[in-house]
Amino acid sequence: MKNTKAYSSKISVIMPLCMVIFIDTFAMTLIYPLFAPLFSLDVASGGFFTLSFSMQIRNMLYGLTMAIYPILMFFASPFLGDLSDKIGRKKVLLLCLSGASIGAGLSGVAVVMHSFALFFTSRIIAGCMAGSLPVAQAAIADISDERDKTVNMSLIGFAYTLGIVLGPIIGGFLSDKNIISWFSFSTPFFVTAILSICNASSLAFTFKETLATVTQIVTKKYMQIFKPMLMFAKAFQDKAIRSILLTCFFYMLGWSVYLQFIALNLFQKYQFTSTQLGYFVGWIGFIMSIAMILIIRAMVKYFTTTQILSCGIILSIIGVFLSMIHSAAMQWIGAFPIACGIGLAFTTITTLFSNAVTAKLQGWIMGVSASTMSIAAGVGGLLTGFISINAKIAFISIIIMWAVCFLFSLQITNKKVTTT
Repeated sequence: MKNTKAYSSKISVIMPLCMVIFIDTFAMTLIYPLFAPLFSLDVASGGFFTLSFSMQIRNMLYGLTMAIYPILMFFASPFLGDLSDKIGRKKVLLLCLSGASIGAGLSGVAVVMHSFALFFTSRIIAGCMAGSLPVAQAAIADISDERDKTVNMSLIGFAYTLGIVLGPIIGGFLSDKNIISWFSFSTPFFVTAILSICNASSLAFTFKETLATVTQIVTKKYMQIFKPMLMFAKAFQDKAIRSILLTCFFYMLGWSVYLQFIALNLFQKYQFTSTQLGYFVGWIGFIMSIAMILIIRAMVKYFTTTQILSCGIILSIIGVFLSMIHSAAMQWIGAFPIACGIGLAFTTITTLFSNAVTAKLQGWIMGVSASTMSIAAGVGGLLTGFISINAKIAFISIIIMWAVCFLFSLQITNKKVTTT
């Protein structure tokens, strides 16, 4: 009976966290089928720019706009994760959801006004508040032991991938005026703003704080703007964490370039509509969720965490080789092993980060983990703007990034850090 109560208590904590991650990821991924047309089409067709802007300039601005969100998340995530260690997970999660709502609402207004400047500003706001994933992961770590941590993290991963599945599909659906006449590129953003508000309201009443000791005090040193960079630097200095950090960076760099490039390539080269782009990214998310919920559960019985990570990296590389074949159909086929790879890699990398430190440092390490992923996505966005003109260069670059990632993954040890 005691174990049943403990399990029920964990589920009551995990479910609200899964909803937070779902909404956060939903808001993040619905843009993928919208960004390509918004930056490629002219104002008359619903885009941001006039005919005077060349496609090369548009692609550069596309990459910059995709990059600003994760770059700011790099600064915000360690701070928010560390802040949650001080004032509690719940307060920080509510702050993140409120920021997500404001950012999404402004994005919708920007699309209606065809204002790139306002849209870019909305991405800045959203990036500054993008800290719900590491805080939710820290909350999961609060209630998990070594045996069930990987499985519990996979539930967060499932919510993450469910957002990836439904976000782009619904984003493409809600932007298609052929389905309903008043749908437009702005509709998905307004829907996301409403969902974020509803999620924050629900969380306020249903989520119970998981942090054992909430100090209610934020000292001045936690408000330093460069503290995230100092946290990141401290993590990098520790040999046990450094290998995980570099593995994470290069894997997420390749993943970011692939995901951002493929949407642009499919729209410009294969003439995919926003709805078709939504289905494609949704397909990737669906396979990722299968990998996180079913495949990894079977693999943990027979393989170590690092072995599963290696499998994920190799699968991803195979998928890119398949995608290099000039065919729209091969893009769908190549996406299958890539999605399996990210499903395995995302969960195992998160688990490795968590296992590398003691319980009192979970908020800190999850902030570092998210900042590593976000800076990789930011660099990936900038690179995409440069390499998107040539598909072969883009795909080869991704293969190189994942090959480097594989080499760093071989250096990961089981040493646990007790202080920072």
